[in-house]
Order: sequence, then structure tokens, then C-alpha cells
Amino acid sequence: MQKLLLTLPLFATACGGGFEPMSGDYTVEMTAVEDGCGIDDDMTDTGGEVEANITSIMISDDGTTVTMEDATVCDLDGNVFTCMETSEVFDASTMDETLDAVFSTMSDISMEWTAADMIEGDFSFGLMCEGADCEAVSTDMDMAECSSTFTVALTMVEDVATEG
Repeated sequence: MQKLLLTLPLFATACGGGFEPMSGDYTVEMTAVEDGCGIDDDMTDTGGEVEANITSIMISDDGTTVTMEDATVCDLDGNVFTCMETSEVFDASTMDETLDAVFSTMSDISMEWTAADMIEGDFSFGLMCEGADCEAVSTDMDMAECSSTFTVALTMVEDVATEG
């Protein structure tokens, strides 16, 4: 029994991850599960713009939030971070006060550190419209409601020291 009590903490550490998530720059690989918004069309490989696939991930000093690209703040719970953002992108009444159509976007991110320098998860995006004139405005402005879902894998970029 005493032997079991001594090995349980070691087993718990090994199975529970036993690592500390790290802040830094991460390369991003996204794979479309469903891409009704055509987001993947805008992410073509340009051959040399590696920076376009790198994102900054910073853990707050108190360990309660993660900030991505100095803009998106997510709640952090252990190794898991989640964020949901909704923002209005177009109100048709600003162009014609008789129109009732407000377009907004929603993004949902759910990620988990699987190792100190690796993160995996999901990203969802949607464009929605509320109002009686959504269909007409959507046709005129080419802003159709849509949704996209991606799986995401992030790997920390290793610092390369310059030799001189």
C-alpha cells in the first residue's frame, strides 16, 4: 500500500501533462472542416511569407488569460483557452435609413496545450444578419451568411541565434 501511495504522484504528473504552457511565437496550420465563408481561399501559400503563418501567444502573469496577436484575449483554465468574439461589421441603415439589416461576425476559438510548445484546437467563424432586409442587402452587397470551421495546430517557433 505504501508503495502505491509513493507511485501515485509520479503517475499523476506523467499523465497530467507535467509541463508548463509557454508564451511565444507559434507557427499556425489550419485545416478546413467546413469552409462556407471561403476563408481558406484567402490563405494561399505565397512561397516566402512565413510571417503570415506565425502568431504571438502570450500568457498573462496571473495565468488567467491568453492574448493572441496583442488583440484577442481568451480565458485560460489550466492548459485550455477559449474565446468568443462577436462584432458588428455592417449596418445597412447607415447607407439608407429605411433598410433593416445588421451584419455581424462571430468567432469561437477553443485551444489546448498538448505539450509546453504545442497547441491544438478548433476555430469557427460565421457571418450572420439580423433584420427584415437581410436577403436584399445580402444580394446587393455580396455578403451572404456563412460559417466555417477549422482544426488548428500551433507549434512554437524556435529562436535561431545568429552566428557572427
